Amino acid sequence: RSQAAAMKDILSIIKISMHDMRHEFWPSLLAVLGLAGILTPLLILFSLKYGIIASMADRLLASPAYREIQSDKHRELEPEWFQSMAMRPDVEFIVPHIYLLGKYSVPLENPSDDRGETVFADVQPTAPGDPVLKRWQLEVKANDEAVLTFYAAERLNLLDPETGELKSDIRSQPIRIQMAVTNEFAVEERWLKISGVIPKIDSKRDNNQIFVSLPLLTALDDFRNRAEQKLSIDALLDREDSNRKYPDFRLYAKTLDDVVTLVNELEQTDMPVSSRADRILEMQQIDTVLILV
Repeated sequence: RSQAAAMKDILSIIKISMHDMRHEFWPSLLAVLGLAGILTPLLILFSLKYGIIASMADRLLASPAYREIQSDKHRELEPEWFQSMAMRPDVEFIVPHIYLLGKYSVPLENPSDDRGETVFADVQPTAPGDPVLKRWQLEVKANDEAVLTFYAAERLNLLDPETGELKSDIRSQPIRIQMAVTNEFAVEERWLKISGVIPKIDSKRDNNQIFVSLPLLTALDDFRNRAEQKLSIDALLDREDSNRKYPDFRLYAKTLDDVVTLVNELEQTDMPVSSRADRILEMQQIDTVLILV
């Protein structure tokens, strides 16, 4: 057949189709609207699952606070227990702590601040791989270094008011920590270099914190509670006690799912803990419902 004949057939098909569409306009329109009514809720559910729920999971995973597990009961935990926990694939980070729920405060002073203000901060032990510090590329590499939370640094007048970061001269100038034991009057000043500040997003306004090495925290505790030994903090730092037991820990799960698993296992061993597991379970339940739908 010639090309002209083929083109005539195509035009005939188009003409017939247009005629049919005009004749069946309202049934076709209703069919399209009905299909849209079915697809719209499905698209909304799809956006919930892969938009809001996915972004919520990403935010929870990015914030170490949602993967933190805290002990609610005083225990005497052996070094072997910490070693076994650190080897678990569902544990990202664990370090012993001296005091239950992290309540161990020291007065801090900034010698270059004319106001002479004293700020009390809770001392937290840290070690390489700490997710709270690692998120901001921070690390305490030595016993004479420390990292402060934003509000602690702000109250000590260590931050540049314009940038919210450490003043240019602070990294080379230590702040002063003054401690006093309770069973005998003794005061020893300790100088620490501030190697960084945890940004405001990960800092609590009503909870000043300072992160130091575990050996330094252990020495501070011994200095406060064992004054009869008449040892300085430096002398206590040089001592090694491989049999020391710890009442608490800082523990972070590797993933959100691991939080629920770890909480269940720890509570089964008579170790009550606090975590964000309830909120994580709520998010997982919503995700499961959306999958079923």
